[in-house]
Order: sequence, then structure tokens, then C-alpha cells
Amino acid sequence: MKIKLLLLSALLAFEANSQGLAFLKKSNERRLEKRDTRWNVEKIYKNQQLGLSFQTVLNENFAANQYPGFLLSSESSSVREMPKKLFIFDNNLGGGVLSLPRSQSPTISFNSRLSHSLLFKINKTMAVGAQFSGIFNTRVNTNNENNSVAGEGIIDLGPRVRFSKDLNLLGDIYTLQYHLTLPIVAFGASFPAYSISFDLKGVKKGLFLPNSYQRIQSQASLTLPHSKRFINRSYKFGYSWDYLHLDLGNKRSLFNAVHTIGIIGSVNKIK
Repeated sequence: MKIKLLLLSALLAFEANSQGLAFLKKSNERRLEKRDTRWNVEKIYKNQQLGLSFQTVLNENFAANQYPGFLLSSESSSVREMPKKLFIFDNNLGGGVLSLPRSQSPTISFNSRLSHSLLFKINKTMAVGAQFSGIFNTRVNTNNENNSVAGEGIIDLGPRVRFSKDLNLLGDIYTLQYHLTLPIVAFGASFPAYSISFDLKGVKKGLFLPNSYQRIQSQASLTLPHSKRFINRSYKFGYSWDYLHLDLGNKRSLFNAVHTIGIIGSVNKIK
């Protein structure tokens, strides 16, 4: 009797294991089928652009003067396009020198931004969605003593809109694009505060809402017809404006605006 029970238990365990393996196999097959379907319809683009930027910075906790200067910028993005969605990852870097007329020493400025966007296509030209981004801007001038380091570190979230239109000119296809992003909620910190870079108690930090934080990202570009030699490559140029305002309290504000002209750019279609 015990032997029969053992054999029956073994058979049941084997059957359950077989059914479990069959279920896992079917689940994996369905997953691979969905993946292959997704891979068959997706389009992937890599964008690279070098440019020249003009930046102006005014931090009223630091000084009443607006510091202008020129920077070199680099922007890269990866776009995964699905029939109804767009996934966009942007990476922007810029560095240069800010200086007042007749100032004793220049200020080194470095700006960076990483962002990820999910957009839903409304029609052939319009797509709307949201962008999540992180920015870190730093300015260094060792001659400013207690104010030698200034900057902002902020993550924000807001809506993003993309307009894209193909233009047929003299038999060639040009692509006109415009992106607009308006972050509406943010969290981060700005320094210096109370005119001292290293006074952590006075750093402006916390949750920033639209009444104290406004930011605009605006970008327009024109992509030229694809290369005659490399049909998956096109060249583009454009203009972008990245504006940030933060209320620092005590009737003081931070303004940071960067205008960029993209002078060398390319779009590579990966698939």
C-alpha cells in the first residue's frame, strides 16, 4: 500500500511538473512573439548635434549683475518610434566661459541635462506626453571667495509636445520638427544662498511648484534629405532655448537662459 501511494505521489508530482514546464514554455513563447512583433514595427533613430550656445545667468542671491558668455554644446538623443508611441532619451552637455565687461576673472560654466519622454501620437504630425528630466548646472570662479561655486541640481516633470512635418521640396524630403516642454513640478536645490556657497542651511531646496519654478524647453530643427551615399543618414541644423526661473525667496530670483544654434547635426536611422 505504501509503495502504491509513493508511486501515485511521484506520478502526480511528475504531471504537475510537466504542466508547470509546459505553462512556462508557452508563456516564454508568447513573450518572444510579442517582442518580435514589437521589434518588427519599431523604428530607432540616433541624433547627434554640436552647437554654439549663448548663456545668461542672474542669481540675485549672489549679485545684481547678469553674467553672459558663450559655450560649446553637445546634444544626443535616442528615439524609439512605435506605431502609436514615441520613447525619447535626451542627453545635453555644455561648457564655456561667462564674464562681465572689465571683470577681473572669467567664470567657468557647465550645464547638463538628462531626460526621458513618453509621447503618444495624436496624428501623423502631433504627439503629446510627458518628460522626466534631471539638470545640473555649475559655475565656478575661485576669485569670488565664499561665492566660488554656484549652481542648481533639479529634477522636474511636465508635458511635452512634438510637431513633425515632412516637406517635399523639389523632389527631396525635408523634415521640420518642433519640441516644446513645460515642466510644472520639480524637486532640487540651488546655491549660493545668503551670499555664501557653502552655507547648507541657506540653500534653496525642496519641492518647487509653478508659482516658484518656471522652465521652458523649446527646440526647432530642420532635417535635410538623406545622404546619397548613406541612405540611413541625414544632416540637420536647428535652434533651441532652455529657460529656467526659480524664486529664491526674499524677493530674489535665479534666471538661467541658454540659446543654442546647432551647427553640426546628424540623424542616423538604426532600423
